[in-house]
Amino acid sequence: MFVRAYDEANQKIRNIYFQIIKEKLNHIRPDYEEEYLFFMDLLDIMFSKDLYIEETMNAFKDRSKYYVNPYLFDRLMKVVQPEIESATKFQKKIHKMIIDSKSFL
Repeated sequence: MFVRAYDEANQKIRNIYFQIIKEKLNHIRPDYEEEYLFFMDLLDIMFSKDLYIEETMNAFKDRSKYYVNPYLFDRLMKVVQPEIESATKFQKKIHKMIIDSKSFL
């Protein structure tokens, strides 16, 4: 039951972050549709797998150079950096709470 509630809450939070990120990247999308979609797919994978986004995006940066121009990837990252940092802090806080609650039980 706890896992289901966590997954539902995570999905809602993911949707909020995605809406904010989409709005912030709206001006880039028309010119770089494929790169935008690739970037958003990466974020979606990281959210759905519950990975720490900030660290994982940095790891993906080098590997994505065949799909997205590194300059454009940096630009996309810079625009959404506050949201990525916020999401990572939130994930770490939630993970700590889960670990603490498991150790309490």
